[in-house]
Amino acid sequence: MRKRFSLAVLIFLAIFIVGAIYFLRAEYKNISQNIKDTLLKHHVMSVEELTGKFLKQLSIEDLENRLRNDNGLRKKLNEFITLLSGSKYRHIFVVTKRKDFFTILLDGSDETFAEPFEPLDKKSWDLVYKTGKPLLIKENVKGVWYTYLKPILYKNKTVAMMSIDFSVKESLLINDILGKFYQAFVNFQTLGLFLLATVLVLVYLDRKRLIQLEKASEKIRKINENLEKRIREEIKKSREKDKQLLAQSRLAQMGEMINMIAHQWRQPLNAISSVTLELNLKAEMDIFTKEDVVFATKQTLELTNHLSKTIEDFRNFFKKNREKEEVFLDKIVDDVIRIVRHPLEIKGVKLEIIRKNPLKVKTFSSELKQVLLNLIKNSQDAFEERGVDKPLIQIEIVENKIVVKDNAGGIPSEIIDKIFDPYFSTKNKNGTGIGLYMSKIIVEKHCGGELTAGNWEKGAVFCIKLPKN
Repeated sequence: MRKRFSLAVLIFLAIFIVGAIYFLRAEYKNISQNIKDTLLKHHVMSVEELTGKFLKQLSIEDLENRLRNDNGLRKKLNEFITLLSGSKYRHIFVVTKRKDFFTILLDGSDETFAEPFEPLDKKSWDLVYKTGKPLLIKENVKGVWYTYLKPILYKNKTVAMMSIDFSVKESLLINDILGKFYQAFVNFQTLGLFLLATVLVLVYLDRKRLIQLEKASEKIRKINENLEKRIREEIKKSREKDKQLLAQSRLAQMGEMINMIAHQWRQPLNAISSVTLELNLKAEMDIFTKEDVVFATKQTLELTNHLSKTIEDFRNFFKKNREKEEVFLDKIVDDVIRIVRHPLEIKGVKLEIIRKNPLKVKTFSSELKQVLLNLIKNSQDAFEERGVDKPLIQIEIVENKIVVKDNAGGIPSEIIDKIFDPYFSTKNKNGTGIGLYMSKIIVEKHCGGELTAGNWEKGAVFCIKLPKN
């Protein structure tokens, strides 16, 4: 079936090529004549355009006497004729008729005036003079030279006549090119038939190789199946690895959270202990009153409520989002700030929040909080490692972006392209190298946003950009 189809296509192509050559033979003469006619029409239009103003100055009843007496006009018109003769036209002159012969009034020079002139085709010249209609005369020089006769009228009466010779030699050049093009097609026809015979032989030989190719294709198909299987396995392993890294990252953050809880609980617990000891001391000394009990109870309740609120904040922080939720970006930032503000203040870190039209986005807010917490923790670690005097963390919420800046000196240019690589860390100790890697995965793969890093004049800057809702 395949062989029959190939042969049919090749035979059709051979017939098409031969038919195209015969069609070109039939159209060659028509194309050549059309080119010549088009060029001729173009030249005639050019002559009409160039001589328009010139002929208006010659539409005078007593033209011959005017040219005899007005040397300025005669000189001006001769200059125009000379200008035209220097381009693609030749033999340009103005004649008038006296009885049965013509005389030259203008020919581009000042020497000749009213010189008798006998044209070769006198009948055509007489016809133009009599009818007042222009005429194109073809000279017998390979059919490329023409004379254009233009009558000069005054009140619908011919007072003179302008003769301009021009050539359409371009048509010979174009026809010569077409002839070579046509000959190339004839040669192509012969070559096509030869190639057809060659291809038929190759198709016959190729059929023997078809079985081998099918066997090779089967081998390649099996190899591809095995390769796809291996790729799926590697992708599965990679996903499992990402899950493990995410779990490891969450455990590390939970450790940070426990440390923050300890900082936030220490002061209220100390206060509860102080109130209890004071109340116990007064009881032993038998000097406590009802007001002391009420005051101690009220203070204890306020402190325990504060501890309970702290637990609720941390519980909400690690709450998993099964689906994306619509939330304002500054709400996510505020939830994180409530947790980190106290530990940062203890270590002397100044925290600035700038809000510029924060938008509502649809995202995994819990995962985004982990990213923001990790960026703040990285800045805090950089302050401690580099001994910054007045540490500052600035968080800008601009529409659908969260920008985190610090003044810890920035990220060295030689490593800025590596900071999102897994297990890459610049910390002197306790650096896992998965924080920024997992942050990028959360923002870009989970939330569909973009996480970028750079420097500003005082330190590092990280930008979280999320899709607009």
